[in-house]
Amino acid sequence: MLFFLWAALVVVAYYVVHKPFALPLLLGLWPLAAVAGALAAGLGLGTMVVRGDEGDSRATLALRVGMGLGLLAIIQLALAAVGALSPFISWGAWIIAVGYLVATGRWREWAAAWRWPGDTASRWLALFCGLALGGALLQALAPPTAWDALVYHLTAPKLYLQAGRLTGAVDLPYLGFPQWGEMLFLWLLPVGGDRAAAVLHWTCAPLTLMLVPELLRPIAPGRGWLAAAIVLSTGTATLLAGWPYVEWMMMFAVTAACVCLTRSFTAEAAESAEKEKKFLANSARSAVSFRWLALAGAFAGLAFAAKYTAAGAAIGLAVAVAALGGGTLTQRARRLTVFGAGAVVFVLPWLIKDWALTGNPVYPFFFGGRFWDSWRAAWYARGGTGLPPWRLLIAPWEMTVQGAEGAPGYAATLGPLWLALLPAVLIGWRGRSDVARKQLTLLLTVIGVAFAAWLAQAAWSAQLQQSRLLFGVFPALACVLASGLASGFPAPERNGVNFRWVMNALIALVLALASVQYAVEALAHNPLSVLTGEQSEADYLRQRLGWYAVAMEQVNVLPPGSKVVFLWEPRTYPCATVSRCEGDTLLDRWWHARRLGQSAGAAAAQWRAEGATHVLIFELGRATIEAQGFDPFTPADWAELKTLIAEHLSSVADFGGAYELYEIK
Repeated sequence: MLFFLWAALVVVAYYVVHKPFALPLLLGLWPLAAVAGALAAGLGLGTMVVRGDEGDSRATLALRVGMGLGLLAIIQLALAAVGALSPFISWGAWIIAVGYLVATGRWREWAAAWRWPGDTASRWLALFCGLALGGALLQALAPPTAWDALVYHLTAPKLYLQAGRLTGAVDLPYLGFPQWGEMLFLWLLPVGGDRAAAVLHWTCAPLTLMLVPELLRPIAPGRGWLAAAIVLSTGTATLLAGWPYVEWMMMFAVTAACVCLTRSFTAEAAESAEKEKKFLANSARSAVSFRWLALAGAFAGLAFAAKYTAAGAAIGLAVAVAALGGGTLTQRARRLTVFGAGAVVFVLPWLIKDWALTGNPVYPFFFGGRFWDSWRAAWYARGGTGLPPWRLLIAPWEMTVQGAEGAPGYAATLGPLWLALLPAVLIGWRGRSDVARKQLTLLLTVIGVAFAAWLAQAAWSAQLQQSRLLFGVFPALACVLASGLASGFPAPERNGVNFRWVMNALIALVLALASVQYAVEALAHNPLSVLTGEQSEADYLRQRLGWYAVAMEQVNVLPPGSKVVFLWEPRTYPCATVSRCEGDTLLDRWWHARRLGQSAGAAAAQWRAEGATHVLIFELGRATIEAQGFDPFTPADWAELKTLIAEHLSSVADFGGAYELYEIK
């Protein structure tokens, strides 16, 4: 006993002096605990809706958590609508959720969900997936710097928290978008801060990958890690996983809908076989499992609740429901009705929210509303600026080879595997079973309709050309490609060449290069420095955001009652209060004022009348826009801006020539 006490005393004394971790690290990891509570709440709510143990247990767990998170967002929306936003409510809900997870032992389901693969190739693929997701998680634990996060993904919940309720009193058109993600962020901000929002979005990546094995079961069982690696080889998708965005929520929801349709059609086949034995006269009767069909619709609605642009995938799912289930027109209509009813559950609340706040259920589109007119609609849509027909034909090549994250146009780094492996879809088709063909047809229908919708968007407007608008169907496409690789090279050698070995080596090379790229990006951004406390949050933000971070620091120390109008700068999340800053959300503030016939003096007078005291101009961004010539400014607009600066503003501070802060005279 004395020996034990002595040993314990030495160990405790040693670590009191030689602390294994610092307090900043513990605080930096707290968002993980905050998100664990959200997942626990999702699991509890989702279990009440997603019942049964059909299919892969990992997929069932993911479906339950995802469904629960969707329901949780609706609950949070209702609380925000009645003005019941409070840190006490957020903390109380979190404590109850964590208590539920511990008391019921449901955490064991998470531990059982992850299985180390048995074969060597899958282990290497799992290692790549772990490295990619690990790097994204480190980025999620760092202070948020991503563009759209600072424009609206985080700004919206911050606005609601400061107002104590839902509000549309700010000129931020993105408030009209469906807000599945933002409502979850709204709950987590008081509990885990803005980094918890990023971590929650990150969790949707492993949740999505947990669904993949079930989609592959009828077409390529055991290839789940390959499909997951293909998805994570997409540079922009992996990057977005570490940001407080909603892309992975959309990807999860579309993939979940595909899983539910797979289960529905599987149940249909089983029920039809049973009916054929018992009722031969009715063997042609369609017997789709309406339960899974309704859940498929619900997840399609959740995809729409994450991003409007998931509509293409949702339509593809509806086409699959109608076309692949068989039966009479009445039976097909009944299936579509069940599917649509499930979708309405998660679509209608957001339409009601927009209608109540703006009078337009799909604000800002089609019917206008507050802060919106025909000028702004034309600016935002940019109809007629899309791709010409000949470029639509080569769009897959362009988006793969030329597309790059942060660059104009496709604005995403996809990696080469999507296009390189696409021909494998056709190889071995005739040798597949009827079940495999039906599953592939389901996935290809959803993918094809979504791609056709994207092509239509890209043909209409350059604003809708971004490749990431297609990310919703990428997990399904990865399953199709993995299936093609599994069955596309049945013979080990042809003409003395082992094509399977060559393809595996090519994939390994791409994944190795992607790993190097992710490692270099992680070292360059160095999120560990701020996570461990070696670098302050302010220094980290200056490193990542440059002069913008410095300018925002100055904005936040302006005298009480100051209000700053931004020109060519939409990001307002770092403002101490949302009401202090008027972001140039669409980069159209000056253009819109000029289209309304305002002179420099009239614009300054209007800003003063609205309570503004200062103007912050992103000069570097303005100069870039003027040089590019895409935005429809005229020489007279730029000349009048010079008049505004010379006659109606006085300089307060210059930030490296990138930003300049003025006081309105």
